[in-house]
Amino acid sequence: MLGWAPDGRHLLFASDRTGTLGAWLLPVEDGRPAGEARLVKPDMWRVWAMGFTRDGSFFYGVNMGSDDVLVATLDPETGQVLAAPTAVDPNEPNFNTGPSWSPDGRLLAYLSSRAPRNYSMYDREFVLIRSVETGETRQLIPKLSGFGSGLWWVDSRSLLVPGTDSDNRSGLFLVDYQTAEAEPLPAFWNVDIRSLIAPSPDGKAVFYRKWVGGEGRLAVMDLETGEETVLFDREPEYGNALSPDGRSLAFAYRTGTTHRLVVMPARGGEPRELYRFEAAAAPVVRAMAWSPDGRYLLYALDAGEAHELWRIRAEGGQPEKLDLTIENMARLRVHPDGRRIAFETRSHGAEVWVMEDFLPATAGTSDEK
Repeated sequence: MLGWAPDGRHLLFASDRTGTLGAWLLPVEDGRPAGEARLVKPDMWRVWAMGFTRDGSFFYGVNMGSDDVLVATLDPETGQVLAAPTAVDPNEPNFNTGPSWSPDGRLLAYLSSRAPRNYSMYDREFVLIRSVETGETRQLIPKLSGFGSGLWWVDSRSLLVPGTDSDNRSGLFLVDYQTAEAEPLPAFWNVDIRSLIAPSPDGKAVFYRKWVGGEGRLAVMDLETGEETVLFDREPEYGNALSPDGRSLAFAYRTGTTHRLVVMPARGGEPRELYRFEAAAAPVVRAMAWSPDGRYLLYALDAGEAHELWRIRAEGGQPEKLDLTIENMARLRVHPDGRRIAFETRSHGAEVWVMEDFLPATAGTSDEK
């Protein structure tokens, strides 16, 4: 549904009945079709309706931004970029988010949509599972009524996915990547999760950000006891990361204009400061991940015009800027081999367009002037 023409007798709607999404006009009389719909504008992807004016002009917005998953290769010792970032799926750009490497390193999962989310024309999402060795990709649609971006579970056979079941209950689910069957984690029924961080390596706990009084907080859920622990009493910046051994949690937070990059015990304790810097913008740290050997912490720093990739030793010291700058970096993930990284990148922008002179002569008029 895009809108009614000013005469109330013609309906403009979107359809891909010819294989490509376009705008179609249908005459309507007494609430029923009064003829065949006709194509009035092909190629209407990535748009949202704004409405008709009284003279029959139809205005709509076009999303010019993009969401994509990129993969780059680094030298784990020097940090040198060996292969520049490339789209994980060049044939379907702009619709991929939330990358996650399987613990065994064989697979890369990411959320995909054939059109941007939160727009009126299409909202078809699914998970893509890509073989690291062959590049073969297959589609996974979890057996849930709704789902979001997830992470691989510790067994490399399931994905940890936030979602809603057929009874409209919200929670976390383990989705078998072969069968798409979804098994709920009972401890997470109706827990207000903001974003997932990681499961513990032994699969006995899940780390995440949750809402507390309208702000994000770091938390961990013990899956055996169902006990939740809030780990830090301030809102962290983006990109929190659990160390490979599951013992440490890294994040950044801000006090005034001072930003602190810290590491704390994963089950609670005092944060240990790795580095601090001054910046008026908030937040500054946009993504974060550990190297598989636990020696380095990689993070994306908001430099104003773009995001820069840095790393710092886990014991602290002077940060090292790597030769990788991206317009917008989020959800940074390091492959178990320590060489490949995957991350989400987003660009923003929109245009306003207008369709004119496509209605029948009487449809584009109004008694009001």
